[in-house]
Amino acid sequence: MKKIKYFYPILLFFIMSCEDSKRIIPFSKMLITVTDAYAMNTTTSEISIVTSQNPIFLDEVGVIWSTKSNTLSSDNRLSSKSINNIRAYTFKLDNLTPGTTYYLRAYYINQGVTFFDSDEVAFTQNYDNTWTHLPSPVVEIGSYVLPSDGTIFGDNFENVFYAVDKTTNLSKKIYFSPRSDKWVIPYFDPRFSRDIPVPMRFEPFTADFLLDTDNLKLIGGGYNKEFNGNRFFLKDFKIAGFTNFGAPSYPGANASTSTFGIGTYPYVLENTSKGKLWRFNIKRSEWNEVGTVPVAKEAKFVSFSIGNRAFTLPEYNDWNDNLDGFYEYIPSTNQWKPMAAFKGENRRKGLAFVYDGKLYYGAGQSTKTFKGLRDIWEYNPTTNTWRQFATYPGLGTLNLVTLLVNNTLYVGFGQQVITSANGGEGFSHVTDFWKFTIR
Repeated sequence: MKKIKYFYPILLFFIMSCEDSKRIIPFSKMLITVTDAYAMNTTTSEISIVTSQNPIFLDEVGVIWSTKSNTLSSDNRLSSKSINNIRAYTFKLDNLTPGTTYYLRAYYINQGVTFFDSDEVAFTQNYDNTWTHLPSPVVEIGSYVLPSDGTIFGDNFENVFYAVDKTTNLSKKIYFSPRSDKWVIPYFDPRFSRDIPVPMRFEPFTADFLLDTDNLKLIGGGYNKEFNGNRFFLKDFKIAGFTNFGAPSYPGANASTSTFGIGTYPYVLENTSKGKLWRFNIKRSEWNEVGTVPVAKEAKFVSFSIGNRAFTLPEYNDWNDNLDGFYEYIPSTNQWKPMAAFKGENRRKGLAFVYDGKLYYGAGQSTKTFKGLRDIWEYNPTTNTWRQFATYPGLGTLNLVTLLVNNTLYVGFGQQVITSANGGEGFSHVTDFWKFTIR
């Protein structure tokens, strides 16, 4: 019996030794996400996935998809077991049905345990050969892209965008060349500071106007986001190209703004229930309140300017209100004239731009179904009519970034609406980028 009492400690020692030889490799859970999904033809789409760190110890990386939202079904699955210490993966989904919405979720398997991305991505199998899918810039997971007012000139002009960290709200400059349709590093720019993050100024106002015969741009306003999510509104502004320009601060409310220019004056419109309109007189260096929009509701005003005409469309904060207010501003009387109502579905955070004397508005999020919208509409000021113009094929629909160069429209990034079966909604930042030639 005495010999037996030593058996258990010895057995325990051997068990521990065996377990130690098979000890699980320490692994910090990484992020994996679908960054892009687009239709290559009528029945095939390409899906891009990226991981937040080099997946050295992973068993498998892949994507599952279904026609039902909020599912973790693995009935439809594509994967790669050749990890090879890379972060980016591309998969092609075949035999898809045109016009059908599919829900995607990226995943990886580490030591037999499956980890799914917390965000589900939805895309509709719509193929349109008038749109060209372009490469996306390389941005870190947890960052999203916003436009800026800057264009850098050199042998090949580059447009400046910002990659914004959604946790710190710090941004880095990234550069796109429309001549080559590529994201580039502007070696000629001595101010190049790609790796130095700076605080992001959100929703600044920018308005084009004339001074004698010179085209100028008023830039300023907007807000910084603090770490707790609060907004710190900014009142400074400048005239682009004038380094020593001094003027009184913008006197409007602590609110986001929309802007337009008519002749020699830039205008700034408060996104408040009062909808005050401010005009800046550069020769007198003073701000003047010149009226209000005839909309006594909280709204974000989408503004357009074409030559000596300006228009505004309110996206109401109350989702139950219709987009029934489309107005032209008459500067001679400081009055607003009702124009033909927008014909599309009610929406928020739509894209807007001006080309060849016409206004374009669309995409955004439906106020009825809360789903993303892709239709783009054209308004002709000469005939006072709206018509549906195009359908955007990209992944995101809210807060899209647009760039217009000659007759080429670049659009992408923004946010994708993710709706669940119980009516809830979420948003995912996306990085796909597209080109459309306006004819």
